[in-house]
Amino acid sequence: GLEPNVRATKKPLPKAKRAGQSLQACVQTPPRRKNINRDDPAPIAPKADPRVLNQPKLTGEAMTADLTSEKKERNIWLSLKRGFGQKCPNCGKGAMYGRYLKVNASCAACGEELHHQRADDAPPYLTIFVVGHIIGASMLLVEEYDDTLPIWIHSLVWPILTVLLSLYFLPRLKGALIAYQWALRMHGFDHQHSDETGPASVPSKA
Repeated sequence: GLEPNVRATKKPLPKAKRAGQSLQACVQTPPRRKNINRDDPAPIAPKADPRVLNQPKLTGEAMTADLTSEKKERNIWLSLKRGFGQKCPNCGKGAMYGRYLKVNASCAACGEELHHQRADDAPPYLTIFVVGHIIGASMLLVEEYDDTLPIWIHSLVWPILTVLLSLYFLPRLKGALIAYQWALRMHGFDHQHSDETGPASVPSKA
């Protein structure tokens, strides 16, 4: 009965020791660094395109002038006038046709490319529209003022006049239509070139 009680003599741990243990448990171990092999080859950077590096950089006034020249509007009425005269819509000097309705690939005076045109069937339709109104109105006027003309005169005059007017208007209306396409930068005519009010510079031949 003299032996002390073991459970009664067991002392609790100090608070500081318990706090240290809990603090140690909360500390996370940092991740290990990945071993870097110095013998591995370094990544190769992509090479820059020499064509891009050799291009001149436009700054300031040069950039403004370049953007202005690209967006410059072309005079539609002046182009129609030159095209109706079967001349180049760019300079108004070179011939548009090499033959009756054969459009030149480019202007002999300024070098403007004309092969982009897409006139197709529009010129004949326009010619029929114009000539039909002229001939129809003329026949009515003649019949109104003089209805005593024999029928053979009508049969001879009007067909011949129709053919002559058609041959006259067809290349001119086609030229005006091509000039209109050029003025609106349609079908490949949207490219940099000279001012429409004067002759363009002939491109140098390498």
